Amino acid sequence: MQVISRINSRFAQTVIHSDMSNPSPLNQLATFLVYLPDTAFISNFTMLIDGRKQVAVVKSKAEAEADFQEAQK
Repeated sequence: MQVISRINSRFAQTVIHSDMSNPSPLNQLATFLVYLPDTAFISNFTMLIDGRKQVAVVKSKAEAEADFQEAQK
């Protein structure tokens, strides 16, 4: 894992590089935890998957949890 942070005034840009693989033919759940200060927030979440850029929609925690539960059905 590699973490690079750039801080400018009150804003931090953090890039986390982590390689994950799934040798199974079945979908697997991967949990990725990032601890933030109470006043911090995520404004962008982008992943590179097989060389393709995937930009996520940043949602509130409650909305994201509801969407996740629905997707698990």
